[in-house]
Amino acid sequence: MPKSIEWVSQQTVPQNFYFEPIGIGNSDKEVHFYLPKNNAHVSGSAVVQKNVSHENRVLVSLKCLSSIAENLGHTEIDVLKMDIEGTEYEVIDSILQSGIVVKQWLLEFHHRLFPDGVTRTQKALQQLQKADFRLFAVSDSFQELSFINKNYMIM
Repeated sequence: MPKSIEWVSQQTVPQNFYFEPIGIGNSDKEVHFYLPKNNAHVSGSAVVQKNVSHENRVLVSLKCLSSIAENLGHTEIDVLKMDIEGTEYEVIDSILQSGIVVKQWLLEFHHRLFPDGVTRTQKALQQLQKADFRLFAVSDSFQELSFINKNYMIM
């Protein structure tokens, strides 16, 4: 998000704070990122949908989680928070196939943006369950869901 990149650049951050202005995708590539129709809003999307401007866009670099983890020297992630405005459906599978261990996964689903959005979310939930993730929290809006990898649950 251009506004987020600008905000981070104006902050005084600790020396060990690492920021790279990229998005997460299902592969390493550049895509058009559509900015919000309402300039007061922050959330844009790589998915053309009703809340974004089709004309007002920027080119954004996406990297898959395995590329990001390799670059940082990580093989596992304690907490992965994803609010990626509709591209979660294509990214979930690539993360599950990456071999990177995710212990907790906090996901915002954007089924409201697609005619088949509920079906997409149901498929994603099935993928997560098959990959040993268990739901442990749901927001009041039913859009933010929190999962834990059952192999890391404390009993």
